[in-house]
Formats: sequence, structure tokens, C-alpha cells
Amino acid sequence: MSDDRWNGDEYLNRPGHLESAETNARNIQTAVAASGVPASTFRDLNLLEVGAGVGTVTRHLGSFGSVHALEPSGNMLRVLSRLVKDLPNVTYAEHALSPASADMFARGEEMPSPTLEDPERKLAPPRARFDLAVSTLVAHHVDDLEAYFRGVHGVLVPGGMFYVLEFAHSPEGEDLSKRFHCEMDSSLVPVNDDSYHIKGNEFRETWSVEHTKDIFRKYGFTDIGSVETEPVPAFGRIDGRTAVPTKVVWGRKAE
Repeated sequence: MSDDRWNGDEYLNRPGHLESAETNARNIQTAVAASGVPASTFRDLNLLEVGAGVGTVTRHLGSFGSVHALEPSGNMLRVLSRLVKDLPNVTYAEHALSPASADMFARGEEMPSPTLEDPERKLAPPRARFDLAVSTLVAHHVDDLEAYFRGVHGVLVPGGMFYVLEFAHSPEGEDLSKRFHCEMDSSLVPVNDDSYHIKGNEFRETWSVEHTKDIFRKYGFTDIGSVETEPVPAFGRIDGRTAVPTKVVWGRKAE
């Protein structure tokens, strides 16, 4: 994400946001199981959440052994720190993944991890590598897709899995996310070039499942799969609109 234009408290209070977060946590668990990971093993897995926002999805990922939530926006992270403070299996840091992240995590470099009591707190990552990484409605806001995908790849264990939950097209093929984003805020500009580094008022148009799989392949992931997931009500709570469908695409880091 290119700048800290986010307002965490405003984002938390968007219509339908809390319901969307609960739905998307369920969507992530559905996708992990669909990729062949037995639900009975979730407790043994260390999960990295990439672009955790204000932590509303994070709160519902307690079925995994541990969750380390990364969020590049300090404004969003301050809200997250409040929401997850009583969850013993959750840690978090202000960090945007990049190809340099693997070395930073390996050497235990401290990163901002503020609390209400200690806004200047910094902590080392809880581990160098993770079993799973998840990204929930984040990729369409990422400024540099190459840095994002290579960063995730670098902090997974060999054989680790990356799950990207994003908007899907309507059954008629319409990009509802694009339409509703622009109707809500006429200053927003959709972008359809994967190599383009988006800026503050821009967002990426919805990818097809096959295009998303091609992006995974481009950045070295294998065993790629996908599943249709539940629609989210965030847009559906505005003027009675239909909720936007979602999908999860995943890939494995080679062993």
C-alpha cells in the first residue's frame, strides 16, 4: 500500500464490515480445508495474515495454532491492537512484505508492535517462517504486486501455502467491486495493469480465477487451486445492493 491514507476507526464502522470479516474468516478456513489441509491439523499450524487491516478477520482465526498479523498502515494497526489484545495466540507488527522480508524475519529484526499502553513497542517476529499465509481483500489495494508475492513466498516454510481471498465477478461477468467502489467514492480510479504501482486513490480491477492463478505461477507457486466462497455483505448494505461474490486462490511454495 502506497501511503497511510487509511482511517482505522472509520474503516471499522463501515456498514457490513463486521459481518464481512466474520464471513471472510470462514471463507479462509473453507479454502484451507479445500486445498487438502485437514481441519484437525489447524491447531498445529502457524499462520501469517498479510494486510490484516483493523483486525476484524484476525479475531476469527483462532482455530489456527498461532496468528501473526502484518499491517503496513499504522492507523489501521492502532485499531487492530485494541481488538486483539486479549487473544494469546495473536501477535502483530507494522510491516509491508517485500523480498527483503525473509532476511528481516530470519534475523529477528524488531518491528513496530504498538499497544495502548506502549505505543512505541517493538517486537521481533515470533518465527522466521510460517506454514500458511492468508490475504483477505487486500491484493486489489497492494501498490507493488511483485514485492507482495515475493515477500510472502520468502517467509513461508518449504511446502507452505498462500491463500488470496479476493472479489469475484458476478455470474453475468460484471465487476461489481469496481462498480460499487466507484459509486461510493467518485475519486477512486480502477487499474487493470498488474505491473503498475497503484497510488493512493487507485485500486485494482477484479481478477478472474485463471488470471489470479497465472499471477501465482509467475511468482513461483505450484499446486495452484481455487474455490468459490461466500459473498460479502459490505457493499450489499448500501442501498440494498446484492453482496459481492468472492473467491480464494492458493498456491504452494516448492519444497
